[in-house]
Amino acid sequence: FCQVFSQSAMVYASQTGNYNSSSIHNQVNHDGLLPGLAHENGQVIMGFNSPLINSTSEISSILHSIVNSSLDLNSLVKSQDFVNLPHEISLSIGLHSLTVKDDQFLTPAEAVTVNQLLTTGQQSLVLNSLGQAVGGSLNVSILGNNINNLELPRGVTLIDTGSNFLVNGNLVNYGDIEFTMGGSLQANAIVNEGGSLISSSNSLVISSNYLLNEGGLYGANGVSLVSPFIYNSGTIEAGLGNINISGVNTLDVTGTQDSIFQAGSGDINLEVGKSLLSNSNLPYGMNLIYGNYLSHELNLNANSGYVQGFTGNVTGQINTLADSVHLATQSGDMVIGNTIVNGDPTYVNTNGNITLNGSITTDGAPLSIIASGNINIASGSATSIN
Repeated sequence: FCQVFSQSAMVYASQTGNYNSSSIHNQVNHDGLLPGLAHENGQVIMGFNSPLINSTSEISSILHSIVNSSLDLNSLVKSQDFVNLPHEISLSIGLHSLTVKDDQFLTPAEAVTVNQLLTTGQQSLVLNSLGQAVGGSLNVSILGNNINNLELPRGVTLIDTGSNFLVNGNLVNYGDIEFTMGGSLQANAIVNEGGSLISSSNSLVISSNYLLNEGGLYGANGVSLVSPFIYNSGTIEAGLGNINISGVNTLDVTGTQDSIFQAGSGDINLEVGKSLLSNSNLPYGMNLIYGNYLSHELNLNANSGYVQGFTGNVTGQINTLADSVHLATQSGDMVIGNTIVNGDPTYVNTNGNITLNGSITTDGAPLSIIASGNINIASGSATSIN
């Protein structure tokens, strides 16, 4: 167990083995590779038995003739320019204005603002006197169709009105990203910094090879996360509906003692599947480390893989489908529901009772249930152990 977790935790480990979340976004280099992990032919192997991650070193143009596809709206470097402007453009820069002409070098935020003025006729992005974005808002369509890497500054709101927002490389968010009509977000690596929010007025759908959330992820009608590696030290919440988390070959979901996964009126569903291209002899499954799961039910579906972990508080009934399970919680009352597990299932609650409330089938394998309090059968339930 410790060996599997340490392979996952390499993303965060320095040479001294200490976790350093505040600088993790700086560790993603220009090729989209994470230092400290095994690289193979320009690809990264993440987690235990996880799929390979493609390198993102290709440079392509965005925003008409702007030639730097790594878009850092906090950058001071004037390296981007326009050609064939239809007319001169006047930008509000701090307390002053800047007149932009053909072939004039601009900061990335200034260049985005030019495109905003050309597209909408208005400047809603706030720039300081150095040409950095420090507030206001902009629409995803202003950024163009081919973004390699994006860093959104604190105070800036990026608005998506229903598209599928794709970042080819890595996204670091210090601001807010709002999906006003649903849509999805996809990137190689996504870092949502503390105090930042990625939200949707409908369902929030995020796909990535690596997801670090230190702020908030919110979907009014549900949250779907597709990623083999998720670290959450903030809050992931579904207003209505479920939280669905899935991965292929590996699903490593790591939290902290205070982090929250919350589906107040729905369920939290975790599922890991096996790639048809993977070695059939290699194990696969999900690892759950810390985090508090607040929902009606917590459904763990590893198919023929394993489930293992030690979590914080789990308020919902735990239903499990797996080849093996070794799961411990710190719940006030751990509720074990429908369970189909073949390999010596073990359930532990270090902080209270365990209540059985469903059909438990182990195919003849030993079953271990360990509680610091009592072990109960739910009143009026059709609980059975086979």
